[in-house]
Amino acid sequence: MNTTTWTTAEEAFLTAQLLNTKKSRLALYQSFVKKFGFSRSLDSVQRKITRMQANGVVPYRKLVEDALRIGFADIEASDLQGNFGFMLSYYIKPRGENTFYHALATSKELRSTTHEEDYRVVKQFLSDLQHFDVLYFFYGQDYLFDSRFLRARIVANGLEQDYQAIEHEVYLRDIWPIIKQKFAFSNNRQITVADHFKIPIEKTQVLPRLWRQARRGDPKALKYVDEHNKRDVLQLEQLYEGVKIFAKAKNTF
Repeated sequence: MNTTTWTTAEEAFLTAQLLNTKKSRLALYQSFVKKFGFSRSLDSVQRKITRMQANGVVPYRKLVEDALRIGFADIEASDLQGNFGFMLSYYIKPRGENTFYHALATSKELRSTTHEEDYRVVKQFLSDLQHFDVLYFFYGQDYLFDSRFLRARIVANGLEQDYQAIEHEVYLRDIWPIIKQKFAFSNNRQITVADHFKIPIEKTQVLPRLWRQARRGDPKALKYVDEHNKRDVLQLEQLYEGVKIFAKAKNTF
């Protein structure tokens, strides 16, 4: 096998392959052999790829993933059904940033007789989600809770046109199905999983009394709900970082 310095053509070929394909290293080596013959061993090509990646040449897929605007979202509602309850608050946290997109219903809104308790909150959510390409929930994507509740409140508040005006698709992802499929815990609640992953952010309890008071516009209860909501997304981001290495196809270890 050739052990001489890598040629410009060889390096250019590997760079193009790394940047523009999703091939495995074995598939990259097969492409290399087709182009240059068996001039270098598989181990040699793999070591070269490792050095190139260490120097900043990364696969195209990773470049795309790194460019995605990822957010972690959670809502708090007065009820589990969108035709009975309404949104009390939401938080969306951009990945890796110490900032939030957020809204909390006011006492005045919740005590209003116009039946638009969460109109402003829902409308603002639709505006804020456009800052993201992907939103992660915990038990919140399609068929679960948050997104379904949100759609019910969009209709209840007559905000279909705002929904249709969203400029680009925002993909919904969820940590809960990964937990359910990949791990065996006593239960799949966020607080249980976070404890197992030793996440230092503690969730406050969901106290029915305070949620009922918040529904009626009690300021102290709303403050408690708001803090609970914020802790949820802070914890969710750390959960994502912990479980993402296991987020593979079913039956893949």
